Amino acid sequence: MTDSNNVVDIFNLNETPIRLSYPELGLKEPMIFFMRPYLLEDEQEVRQAYYALTDAEKERGKPTHERRMLASLSTRAPENVPGFDAESHTIESFFADDNPMKRKVVSDVMTRYYRVTQPSEFFQGV
Repeated sequence: MTDSNNVVDIFNLNETPIRLSYPELGLKEPMIFFMRPYLLEDEQEVRQAYYALTDAEKERGKPTHERRMLASLSTRAPENVPGFDAESHTIESFFADDNPMKRKVVSDVMTRYYRVTQPSEFFQGV
């Protein structure tokens, strides 16, 4: 949402589009995932379920954790995801198999999402 001065009103954003482009792999249009803000309530629930695990369990469970986060933060079906049909799939079910590229896409979406939604001050030295 922008005003007449092209200033984004971040306090009225309901979703953030996260774009992934893989033109070298033949994807002509970027995949677009629409995600809502990650709130403290979300973090607490995930933290209890995920961070209580051992390091080995976390490593094995990371793809499931990221897939569940993607599904829970998505506001609507993604666009331009090859093979994804919102009539036949949920985000979680589509990405649930052990296909390495699907796992990479989920990981890339979540990495990009965290970078986009964190203030730049988080990445500066103190």
